[in-house]
Amino acid sequence: MLALSLCACNTKKGETNSNFEDSDSDSVVNFKDSIAGIIEEQTVPKSADELFDDFIYGFMSSKKMQRQRIAFPLEVDEYGKTKTIEESEWKIDRLYKNQEFYTVLYDKVNDCSVEKDTSIYHAVVEWIYLNENRVKKYDFNRGKNGEWKLTKIIYERMSKNVNTDFLSFYQKFATDSAFMRAHLETPLEFISVDEETGEDIKGTLTADQWFDLQPEMPNGRISNVIYGQQYKNPNQKILFMRGLANGMMLSFKFKKIGGDWKLVSFVN
Repeated sequence: MLALSLCACNTKKGETNSNFEDSDSDSVVNFKDSIAGIIEEQTVPKSADELFDDFIYGFMSSKKMQRQRIAFPLEVDEYGKTKTIEESEWKIDRLYKNQEFYTVLYDKVNDCSVEKDTSIYHAVVEWIYLNENRVKKYDFNRGKNGEWKLTKIIYERMSKNVNTDFLSFYQKFATDSAFMRAHLETPLEFISVDEETGEDIKGTLTADQWFDLQPEMPNGRISNVIYGQQYKNPNQKILFMRGLANGMMLSFKFKKIGGDWKLVSFVN
């Protein structure tokens, strides 16, 4: 199970200490690996800034931390027009905190190793509004003191996004079953795990079997986290679906074949 095994060990969003949670949060999740040093006043330990995944979970979860980690007045570029938001005007933004899962795009599986890179200084969280052909980007930078901060919000048309060709295809793929069937590579490579032995189960699926097994594809609005991965391959994309506070991990590999995007592999 190549795609799953390579990235599963790198995913820590659901492992951040629940002490980041606000007291009015809907639920508090107990995570296996806690970040040590968080005190009752919710002081952010330096360890929370080592990985962007750890930082962004705290940023989404804590009102106090969020206000501390925004460079006010915050610059907002809305389709080329610039304005600023003062701290007094800011409303808590949970990003994808209240969702069951989030999604990330890569060109190849090995690119996901960048998530564990403690030396990165720039990251972007994208909300991609597929039905509205627009993208909202949260621009985060890491200062000389090692602290991550939100420094800019950018609204842009999806046509300006580096992945626009794939995203335009995916919006229809995820919502139109006839279109989906026409864009399945068959037989479709399928990889899962034997629950008893933990070993990979590799096989193939017909189109009908895919429709029997397929999970609900995220659509409408999807997320993307850019840790520094480069999108240099216009003919391949891997979409990861990850549970925010559970072990869910699904991946879908798409390739351009004969000029058309096709789903070629599914890892469950």
